[in-house]
Amino acid sequence: MVHLNSHLRDHILHNFNTRGRISDTAIVTEVNVSDETVHCNLKNFETEGALRRAHGAVIQDVQRTDFQLA
Repeated sequence: MVHLNSHLRDHILHNFNTRGRISDTAIVTEVNVSDETVHCNLKNFETEGALRRAHGAVIQDVQRTDFQLA
């Protein structure tokens, strides 16, 4: 499994915790990375269990209440 770049991971977690969701487009713009980088990394991030991708955004997986974001 490929690990997320720590800056990208921190950005996603911070914004998710602040906003409750974060769009793929916002990540691309705010972190200045490619769409491909974001999509690849979000797939890896999603496998951790608490977040999932839906309609171009990252949202909390309501089926997983036992997972806490760092």
